[in-house]
Amino acid sequence: YIIMFSSLLCVLGGLLFSLGNSLDIINIGRLLTGAGCAAIYASCLKIAYTSFKPTMFAIIGGITLLIGMLGAAIGQAPMAILVALYGRQEVMLWVALFALPFGAITLLIACVSNSSTHLYKKPSNLNTLVLKLLKSRQYWVSSTFTMTIAAPAISFPAWGMVYYMQALQYN
Repeated sequence: YIIMFSSLLCVLGGLLFSLGNSLDIINIGRLLTGAGCAAIYASCLKIAYTSFKPTMFAIIGGITLLIGMLGAAIGQAPMAILVALYGRQEVMLWVALFALPFGAITLLIACVSNSSTHLYKKPSNLNTLVLKLLKSRQYWVSSTFTMTIAAPAISFPAWGMVYYMQALQYN
């Protein structure tokens, strides 16, 4: 259900982004979309953790991130063309509405699948593992590095150029 609600959060964020006429509403839309996408990615990591060997976790997480980044990179040019032809609001509205059925699809999958079957045993004390992770220097170094490269790599190409072209009249 987390993936379904996260998908709907992305749709809501996309609708706010497309229909918003003020920078505050547009930013709230981007915030909701980002929160929804983060929860979907975390859910993908949970599926990888519970369904595959522990040695495959990093590979599957990396492949998932790679697919997402490739989608963002490949989608830039078509989005820029569509925005130039039809405008930011109309294109983003159609993107948000196109994503709406994915929430329903994930609900169907959740109802049909048996989530109680796991190939690998979950850790017995998750809180202990999280505390151990938060105390790890390597975690903070890699997280900080990832945040510093991911924020500009994701935010500007995905929506920044469209906003600058449309709202600030940059060409």
